[in-house]
This record gives sequence, structure tokens and C-alpha cells, in this order.
Amino acid sequence: MPSLTDVKDVVTIISLLVASSVALAGLNAWKKQTIARIEYDLARRIIMTVYQLREAIHVFRNPGFEDEELTAAETGLKKDNSDLDIKEVGQRKAAYRLRWNPVETALRDLLIERLEAEATWGKQGRDILDPMIDDINLLHSNLEWYIKKRLDESAEGSLFLIRAETRPADFEKVLRDRIEAIEKFLTPKLRLRS
Repeated sequence: MPSLTDVKDVVTIISLLVASSVALAGLNAWKKQTIARIEYDLARRIIMTVYQLREAIHVFRNPGFEDEELTAAETGLKKDNSDLDIKEVGQRKAAYRLRWNPVETALRDLLIERLEAEATWGKQGRDILDPMIDDINLLHSNLEWYIKKRLDESAEGSLFLIRAETRPADFEKVLRDRIEAIEKFLTPKLRLRS
């Protein structure tokens, strides 16, 4: 017949096993929640940066200029000690250059977030952002070509193209498609799991 001490030892061992199991389950739940929170925060930052980029591109590609914007472009070039001479490039080209600054800032932020996406989700995290980044880099090349060629205003159409074979309206569709692909990838990560 087991002694009272033996029963007490068995009960103590069982309670320690139960407590350890509960602690381990809690630790695993905390780990999953922490990982989900990190993914949520990253996905939210990426999508916000993508939307900021979309808005900056929309402003950049607007062909209309207010007189104040053209004057500000001329003043801005002088203040920034730009390598552009306003007489050579014209106010509209200078205004496009200044309009590019918010695009460049948002793109720089997206490049930083892309590194974290790759670290978190691997190659898939990087690959989902690369097509949009490539298209924006091409748009920047078109801007530089437009400014440096010092062509007449008819060359302005190059700022609305994404590829040589596209029409200006196609860029909006390409950009929308890129954003939809990013949203599709990020949406599951934007749902916090408990």
C-alpha cells in the first residue's frame, strides 16, 4: 500500500507536468501572436507606402500645371542648386522634376520595406514588390530622358508611358494591377490571428 508521501510525490509530479504543459502552450501561443503581429505591422507599412507612392505618381503624372507651381519650380531649382538651368529645360520640365521628389521619397521608403519583406517572407516578399519598383524606375528614366533631351513639349508624353509599346492610359492600369497583386499578397497578413 502506497504511503501518503508517495501519493503526495505523484500528485506533485502530475501538477508540475500539467503546469509545464500549460506554460508551453502559452509560450507557443505568445510566439504565434508575436509573429502574426510583426507580419501585420510590416504588411500595413508596406501597403501604406504603396498607397503613398500611388498618390505621388498620380500627382507627378498630372499634365496640368498652375502658374504658382511653375513659378515654384523655377524658385525651387535655384534654391536646391540644381544642375538644371531653367532657361534650358523650361518651367514645365523643372516642375516635373520637383513633382518627382515625393515619388522618390515614397520609393525609397518602399525599398526599405522590401528588404524587411524579404527577411520576413523570403523571396516571395521581395518578388511581389519588384514589378512596381521596376515600373517606377522606368518612369524615372523617362523623366530624365525628357529633361535632358531638351526636346519640345511633345516629348512630354514619355512621362505617361510605362513601356515603349504602351499608351498613356495603360500606365494607370499597370499601376492598378501591381497594387492589386500587392494587396492580394498582403491581405491575409493584415488579419491578426489570435
